[in-house]
Amino acid sequence: GVSLLAEDGDPERPPNGEALYARGHLGWSELTSLIGPRYQFIKAPKPELYDLLEDPEQQNNLIQAERRVASEMRAELEQIEKPWEPRDDVDPETLERMAALGYVSTEIAPGDGPLPDPKDRVESLYLLKEANRKFHENEFEGAADDLRRLLEIEPRMVDAMELLARSYQHSGRPEEAVRVYQQALSVTQEKRNRLALALANLLLSLKRLDEAEAHLLLFPDELEAVNMLVEVAVRRGDLDAAEAHLERSIELDNPPLKLTKHRAEIALARGDYQRAIDLTAEAEELLADVPDKTYLKGVYLTRAKAQAQLGRTREAEASLRREIEIDSGQLQAFAHLALVYAIQDRGPEVGRTLKRMVDENPGPLAVAEAVRTLRFIGDERSAGALRRDGLERWPESTELRQLAG
Repeated sequence: GVSLLAEDGDPERPPNGEALYARGHLGWSELTSLIGPRYQFIKAPKPELYDLLEDPEQQNNLIQAERRVASEMRAELEQIEKPWEPRDDVDPETLERMAALGYVSTEIAPGDGPLPDPKDRVESLYLLKEANRKFHENEFEGAADDLRRLLEIEPRMVDAMELLARSYQHSGRPEEAVRVYQQALSVTQEKRNRLALALANLLLSLKRLDEAEAHLLLFPDELEAVNMLVEVAVRRGDLDAAEAHLERSIELDNPPLKLTKHRAEIALARGDYQRAIDLTAEAEELLADVPDKTYLKGVYLTRAKAQAQLGRTREAEASLRREIEIDSGQLQAFAHLALVYAIQDRGPEVGRTLKRMVDENPGPLAVAEAVRTLRFIGDERSAGALRRDGLERWPESTELRQLAG
């Protein structure tokens, strides 16, 4: 950002500004500037000097014509500017833990060596913007193609790496997403916590619990990490550890709704099904006066699992419908609803439910979930046909290829 006053409030000091986003996120040089009564000097790999009185639109770079002015303003700027530092600078212990996981960001920073001048990278910025547009229009393969090309030009562009990883996730290529997240963590000195937690969440979805836990423990004092550690412990069946992480989350001011959700999941894992149902009712009560029910995502799925265990299939069906109403991207809810219909010999509704899941979640992940569900209920013929159709549309999908046989 730009500060029009010095930190000490000295009105006599000329205003200076800085643009650091490009360095930490895009792998380009930072820009700093100094504005005097007449001139603005911009310190960059290709420095600039403009006469603000004669050239307010800054069209004519005077860096060669006014070398003395440029030299004086550069010297003044260098006296007051602060050296670039990553905004998520982590402590030495965290860096050691990252190194133990194979990340070399303790030694290789995006700022090492000469960095590109942002004004020479306008085309790269347009390509990133286009990839972002495709991603948000669900054109994940197209976005990935653009981002791979972009990273050939800009190998230090962490924002492009993050978007590529997310594109791979939505394209059903989670293993490739893992590799890209790991690459980003190896070169970045900014938003390491965000990348590590995104990677941990992906590893959790792949049932790679040990790796997920290792990445979460990089930031053990972040509430999001502790909440995911509860989930890791529940999935392992280590419910004492889940309770311990839950207590830690209380120390970090975990909201009551999140605590109640976790307690319901732990009760479900302990086989205390009625307790799990009661806790989901408590979660509902916490949001009784809140119109936006998306915060209850996962609550009705937990309730449905408990109801199904108690043989209350009609109630489980209603809970799953409610879960899907809140979040139609919840693939587990669709799959469990299909299983509830299968238990009741309601074959046509099994097919309609899985079709809706695939239609509302276009991509290989939903197809893979439908294939697994069909196989579980013994419909191998439909599962095989669906998998073949999915592979024709998404031949690179790791999820679908792993379902062979």
